[in-house]
Amino acid sequence: MKKNNYTDAIQKVRFSEDFNEKTLSAIEKRAKKPRIRTRIIAAAAVFVMLCIGGMLKLVIDPTTGLGTAESVPVQNSSVLLLSINPQIEFTVDETDMIISVVGKNEDGTALIEGIDFTGYSFRNAATVVVNKLIENNYISVLDVEKTITLSLGGENRRENLMEDMSAILSAAAQSYELSVEVQNTTENEFQILLAQNQEEVANENALPEADPAQMPEYMKIVFELTGKVNRPEDIGWDPENPGVFRAGYTEVADVWLTIENGKKYRASEIVEFDTAGDWLNTSVFQVMNSLIKKGYITNDMPGTISMGMPGCTDQKYEETMRLAGLILQEAGVNAVTVSSGPKEDAFILTPQVKDSQVLPTDASVAPAKYTMEELLNSKINKNMEDVSQLQMEILSLAFTYDGAVEKLKPRLWAVVPDVMGMDGDEAIALCREAGFEPRVVMEHLEWFEHDGPERFEFAKANIGKVIYQDVPPGSAIDVAGGFQINIVTDKP
Repeated sequence: MKKNNYTDAIQKVRFSEDFNEKTLSAIEKRAKKPRIRTRIIAAAAVFVMLCIGGMLKLVIDPTTGLGTAESVPVQNSSVLLLSINPQIEFTVDETDMIISVVGKNEDGTALIEGIDFTGYSFRNAATVVVNKLIENNYISVLDVEKTITLSLGGENRRENLMEDMSAILSAAAQSYELSVEVQNTTENEFQILLAQNQEEVANENALPEADPAQMPEYMKIVFELTGKVNRPEDIGWDPENPGVFRAGYTEVADVWLTIENGKKYRASEIVEFDTAGDWLNTSVFQVMNSLIKKGYITNDMPGTISMGMPGCTDQKYEETMRLAGLILQEAGVNAVTVSSGPKEDAFILTPQVKDSQVLPTDASVAPAKYTMEELLNSKINKNMEDVSQLQMEILSLAFTYDGAVEKLKPRLWAVVPDVMGMDGDEAIALCREAGFEPRVVMEHLEWFEHDGPERFEFAKANIGKVIYQDVPPGSAIDVAGGFQINIVTDKP
C-alpha cells in the first residue's frame, strides 16, 4: 500500500525514540481532556458541582435584590493574578488544569470575553491570554517601560505557575524587541519589567548624532545613479553576456553626503545600511528620514540642504524633489526650495513659527499617530486609518502605492500553544484562539502499518488526536507563518 508523501527528514524526526517518548507522555497527560461535543454538558455539570461543593457563593445586592456568583477558594487550588492594566485571574487545580479564568477589571473582562477555557492546561490558557495582550497592544514594540505583576494565592501556592507565565511573557516580549527583567519582589509576587532594547552596534565611521550646539548650516546630498532609465536600447540580448536577456533597468542610486566640515559620508554610514541598488525615490526617503532621526534636520534650525541627482530624467527629478519636500513637511520643517543648477536644488530651512507668534489657532495640524519609522515597523499592530494622508503620499512615492500598503501590514508574533495529544478539533480551536491558523496534516491509520506493530498500535490508540507539532510550544513565531500539526485518522 502506498505511504504518505512525507519527506524522509520529517519521518525520521516523527518516529525517533525521543519523539515517541514525548508524544506518549503528552497523550497520557491529555487522556482526560473532554471533547468539544461534550463541553456544554460538562460545563453544566461542573457548574452544578461547584455550587453544591461551595466553590461558588451567591451574593445578594441589598439595593437591587439581585444575586451574583462570586468565586471562593477551591480546595488545593492555586490562584495566579496577572496585572498589566487588564487584570486576569487564573485558578488551577493540583494538576495545573484550569478551573476558571476571570477578568478582575473592565479591561480584563473585555480581553477574554467569549473565550472558553474549559479543559485548558494553565500554560495553554496563559498562552492564549498573552497573545490577546499582544493583539490588543498591551505588549508592544512601542513600550518604553512597562511593569507586569504576577501575584500568587490560593491554598496550594505553586511557584511553577509564576515561572511558566514569566517564560511565556518573556518569549512574547523578546519577539517584540523588548528587554525583559524578572524580579522576585516578595515570596508570592514577581515583577516583570519590559523596556525598549537600546543596544546598538557602534560604527565609528557612521554619521554621529547631531550636536545641537554645533548644528551644520550646510549639507549636500548627491544621489549618484548606478543604473539606467528603462529605454528601448536597454531591452534585448546582452552583447557582453551571451544567453542573458536584458529587460531594461530601473534607476538606482548610491548616495553621498557632505556636511560643512568637508567630511564625506556614504549612504551606509548615514542610514546604517547601503542604499546602492535601491530605487532613487527609496534612497531619498531613507536618507532624509535618517537625517531627521539623527537630528541634522529639525523644525527649529536654519540651514541649507542641497540635493543633487545628476543623470536622472526631468520627470524623475521633479518627483524625487517633491518627495523630499513632503518628508520635510511631515517632520514639521519649514523649507523653501530654490534652484541652484541643473538637477540640483536647495532647501532653505527656516525656524518653525511658534504658537505664541503669528500662527493662527485654526492652522494647527493634529500630530500623526505614528512616526514614519514606526509606520514601517512590521511589529507594530496598526490600521490603515492610523496613516495620515500626507504619510501615505510619501510612502507611495517612495515605494509605489502597492508597495506602501504591503509595508504597512502588521506582522504579529505570538506564542505557540501545546497541542500534543489533544483531540484534533480541540487542538485546531485552541490554535485559532491563540491567533494561529494551523497547517493540518491528516495521517491515515493504514500508513503506520509500514512502521511496525508498535507504531501501528500507538496510532490506533490515538485516532483523532495530535501526534506531532513542528514548532515547540512556548516559542514566539510570526503568526503569518503558522505551524503544522499532524492528526491520526481512520477515515477515507
